[in-house]
Amino acid sequence: MKIAYIYLSLLIMIVSCDSSDSEMNLRQVFSEEEIKQLESIEMNFQSYLESKYNCKKHDCYNKYIEYLYSFEKDGNLMIEFPKSNLKKIFDATDQTLLNEIWLDYTNEKDKYLYLNKDGKYYKFVNLLSNSNKNVKNYIDSYDKIADYSPSLVAKSIPIFVKEDFSNKELRIFKAIHFISCSHKSNQ
Repeated sequence: MKIAYIYLSLLIMIVSCDSSDSEMNLRQVFSEEEIKQLESIEMNFQSYLESKYNCKKHDCYNKYIEYLYSFEKDGNLMIEFPKSNLKKIFDATDQTLLNEIWLDYTNEKDKYLYLNKDGKYYKFVNLLSNSNKNVKNYIDSYDKIADYSPSLVAKSIPIFVKEDFSNKELRIFKAIHFISCSHKSNQ
């Protein structure tokens, strides 16, 4: 009887940890409403990938990164995301949350959408970096210059080629990365 109780307790702990683990970092930083909006940003990006690359669900991220990697080698890398999709994201997302992600998302002059290092999103990425060495390498590079240098953009492609994008937090991170880097690509 005592063994059954211990087994049942362990099983409950394991199931509880697994179910909340996919959003653990998000929940530490963002409200439920903000998480829904971040998920909407990611879904918008994923829908774009699905339509452009004929893929389904989180496998689209791997397919897109492999596609980018083929161009990264010859120096003709262009990360694209339609301006109309970006406008939909900006219109549907609370401005306060957008300011928690980017420094000045309305600035049309900059090549990239720069991350707000004092914002909630940056705090989230730092938490995510504790469990993912590729995110850690990315954030360490971004911390040094607070910019998307060509080497950071290019370096972030091969390290994520074999990544498992079944993790919602990782998909949100990469969607925002690609959206940030594509800001001026289709203007």
